[in-house]
Amino acid sequence: MILEAIEDQKGEDLSEADFRLYDDIDPDALDNLFRKDANADTTVEFNTDDVTVTLRGDGTVKIRVEPRDTDN
Repeated sequence: MILEAIEDQKGEDLSEADFRLYDDIDPDALDNLFRKDANADTTVEFNTDDVTVTLRGDGTVKIRVEPRDTDN
């Protein structure tokens, strides 16, 4: 789901790019944070490639991907 959201934002197929999400974030750690019995108020934000990914749990997981602000 995260990879597809990043692909949608970037408008490219990342399976053919030199991009590996696990270089920037541990998928097992994300699974643990957002498992069914986890705190519903969990939010995780991380940068990968040139986007910022925000995951928010509220009983479900919502994913937001937006271009990273590189001015800072």
